[in-house]
Amino acid sequence: MVCKFGRLRLALWQHVQPTKTSNPEDSGKPMSILDRIIAIARQESAQALLETSAATLHGDLYEEAVEEFGGWDGALAAALEKALEDNDQVTKSARRKTTSPEEEEVERVVTEAAREPIFAMSTEGAFFKVPGGDLPVTEVPSIPAMPQGAGRLWRLVHQGEPSGVIVFSNEGRYFGLDMRMVPNWDGDLMDRRVQDVIKLDAGERVVDLLPRNALYGGRLIHVTRGAKGKASDVSDMSYTLDRQGRDAFFLNDGDEPVAVLAGPEKTSVFCASAMGKAIHFDAEDLRTMGLQAVGVNVMKLDGERDAVVAAFLGHNVDQVALITEQGMGKRVDFDEFRQQGRAGAGLQLLRLDRGDRVADVVACQPGGDLAVLTDRGRLHRMPATSFRKMGRPAKGDRQIELIDDEKVVGLAALPCGKV
Repeated sequence: MVCKFGRLRLALWQHVQPTKTSNPEDSGKPMSILDRIIAIARQESAQALLETSAATLHGDLYEEAVEEFGGWDGALAAALEKALEDNDQVTKSARRKTTSPEEEEVERVVTEAAREPIFAMSTEGAFFKVPGGDLPVTEVPSIPAMPQGAGRLWRLVHQGEPSGVIVFSNEGRYFGLDMRMVPNWDGDLMDRRVQDVIKLDAGERVVDLLPRNALYGGRLIHVTRGAKGKASDVSDMSYTLDRQGRDAFFLNDGDEPVAVLAGPEKTSVFCASAMGKAIHFDAEDLRTMGLQAVGVNVMKLDGERDAVVAAFLGHNVDQVALITEQGMGKRVDFDEFRQQGRAGAGLQLLRLDRGDRVADVVACQPGGDLAVLTDRGRLHRMPATSFRKMGRPAKGDRQIELIDDEKVVGLAALPCGKV
């Protein structure tokens, strides 16, 4: 377990990397004790904030801090509070500059949906649900507590409050779970692990889920990172809550599903790629196939660095939100993506900076929330209008300040939540 002092040291270092606040060192004025501690956090590694390191490398500052705040940990706590206040002012200022008058008029209404569970998946294969109110809207990113050994938060999904869920694995299998059997995490204790509930193989993990009633009619469509897609009749699937696992679809070696979708035959499919292209086609272009079929191509990919990063059905979609690995994001009206034939090159999704890639794309509502996830386990839930509405060619605005080589790995559309 990380001690309180360790959390203070790491939190301070993370919240000042990088920063847009002015540097007191540049003003020519004497720097306060807290400003000097923040400067060390900004310019050096987290190890430099260790009490032994500070006493050795910055003796005068260490002695002043201990005398002023009663100890080095007290000084770190005060410096963290000041850094958070500075970041808060910067974020609020940036939001004022990037929100259009039209978007400021969007009414945010917190409904019962804000308390519905949010399903979470981690890098180490954990799958659990958290109360919606435990992930509030914040002005700056946070690092949510995670179960021991779960790794970092990788994906969030809101599916209302179903009586049961069907979860799909990276190996193309599906499992049925009563909601009472889905592991709970309250930030402190987990009542069970998903591996104790369903029979996952070694290396197998949950990658997507649907409410159980999604299998009551229509078709099931899956899309893979390798741009393969297939439709199946839901009657081929079992309605029973089977924890042993059954085959849902077959995958090519090295491929895995990026989305599993359920809906009527009369709909459309939207897919987005890492290299900034999107395709929108009639779902009837994916003919219904049997379990043994791998599927057909949904879009053309652009080289080895490209992959499908998101897919969803197009009925009842008004806007899409997207974010890149480097933190650039925007919203786009869905009607800007006209329908094309399946397996084409698609339309431009945005203008990418050199070396950047699309991290995720979701269907969203302007009155709802968006949650950005990074590979350092940071989460930033914000109003959807924080992502400005732009046209397809625009590259977007910066939505999150990243630390060193940190990357965005996911985006989630959530109900309007409380601050």
